[in-house]
Amino acid sequence: MATLPRPGRSLVLLVALLRPAVALADPVSSPSIGRKEGEIDLDTGFDGMFGVARPGAAEPTWQRADTRVVSMGAGYAVGDLGPLHDCYARIEGGLLSSADERSESAYGPLPLGHRFYPEDQAGYVRGFLSANVVSTPRFDFGLFLQATLPLSIDLRKFSTARMNWVGGGTTVDVALTEPNELLRLGYRARVFVGSGAYDGAYQHNASIQVTNLLRLEAARWLLRWPVGLSVGPHLEADVNSHRNAAYANAYADVAPEAEIGAKVQTTSVAIAVLPYVKFTEHVALELGYQQVVVGTNVRATQEWVGTLRTAF
Repeated sequence: MATLPRPGRSLVLLVALLRPAVALADPVSSPSIGRKEGEIDLDTGFDGMFGVARPGAAEPTWQRADTRVVSMGAGYAVGDLGPLHDCYARIEGGLLSSADERSESAYGPLPLGHRFYPEDQAGYVRGFLSANVVSTPRFDFGLFLQATLPLSIDLRKFSTARMNWVGGGTTVDVALTEPNELLRLGYRARVFVGSGAYDGAYQHNASIQVTNLLRLEAARWLLRWPVGLSVGPHLEADVNSHRNAAYANAYADVAPEAEIGAKVQTTSVAIAVLPYVKFTEHVALELGYQQVVVGTNVRATQEWVGTLRTAF
């Protein structure tokens, strides 16, 4: 976003984040182009949850995580509406697949290969609205709201893409240097509260997520392409819990003291690294990586994001 004058436009996170938001919580992303008044932006992206899924604290209960999301979205920057600034609307859809869940340790309490859930495929449609209620050249305070329609997602599974029927939150953007400098430094704080999703005895918990990013942008680099990098911690905590029957029943006889699956409630701290390169004023490639540092009931320990974005 080297040319955008307001940090609120240059640091706005992608759709509370798009992708149903996978295990690490709604993934953190930051669009590098678009969000100018009257401008349309289009993107296609990949979001992968890999590493390790941790249904219990004991390492023999851990298994590989493999959830993949392919998405397409379109947004329109409305501009100012009365007291609201930088109003933005977006819609997107995605297809996701998650691998089967099975015991993968020969030293665990369950036999090797014991399967909890099969692999599955699903989808979602999401709408997103955002606006700044305070907007100055160096400071923005914004609000956002999203709603998601899951399509055939299996809410029983432990390691899959997280869904929130509705969610919203606040953003604070601060430009720590002048917007027209060759190297610019910015800061963003974001709070997101999601409702979770529910289907009888099965559910994805409601959660609260807090993200703090320090962002460095360079107007030119070795290849004269503007580049940027955001780095910071991402915290997630479920505000309620549920019982995962497949895990709880399977471990009840062999490891009752562990209570695996009896109370599923995720807490995690991850580090996010988000680079981008802007090939032209209208085409950019945005990447993202998150690594869980510490956490319980973690759906995945790594998340990889790639987005190709165009604006016109």
